[in-house]
Amino acid sequence: MTPLRNWATTYFIAGVVFLYVAAFVGGQAILAWQARDERIALFWTVVLLGVVGASLGFVNGVNLNRADTLLGDTFRRCPLCLGSNVAFDVALFRPTDRVICRDCHASWEFKLNVLSMELNRLRLVDYGIALREEEKNTVPNTDDPEQWQTWAKERFKQGTRPSPVSSPEQKQTIFCRFCGHPNLPDANFCSACGRKLKA
Repeated sequence: MTPLRNWATTYFIAGVVFLYVAAFVGGQAILAWQARDERIALFWTVVLLGVVGASLGFVNGVNLNRADTLLGDTFRRCPLCLGSNVAFDVALFRPTDRVICRDCHASWEFKLNVLSMELNRLRLVDYGIALREEEKNTVPNTDDPEQWQTWAKERFKQGTRPSPVSSPEQKQTIFCRFCGHPNLPDANFCSACGRKLKA
């Protein structure tokens, strides 16, 4: 389960609240109409807004549940190193959010549509240190979340970890002490956050 599941629940609750408000105001509007009250237009406007709010809440909740399923299936473990130390860096209404593997330092960006909350894009940003150069060709070059989900499921079925990077190569990698990003051995500044690597 990802943090998106909690947002989906919030949207469903908001949808129910809007539906109840719309039903209550609708009842009042009918009574006002029967009494030939002039405020009828205002009541029907509020009813319409309530129904629209409810439908948006339910649609957004369904879309977030679907996004949660896609991301949850794709990142049960890291698709690259098959490690289980995967973290979601997610904030509501941020343009892009991230998934980070703390084992191999691979990272992905994903984007939700601000209005519909659909998962539009999932993109690999950093391969991390799990794969050799020739193994990177086997990783999908796509932004389609469903293709990532399919590929990750196949990787998990195979259950084999990629061949490990040789220990001298691992020792040469310099990890940033601020953001954890792997850098080349001769780097002075982190390529991700720009901070100085060596004190």
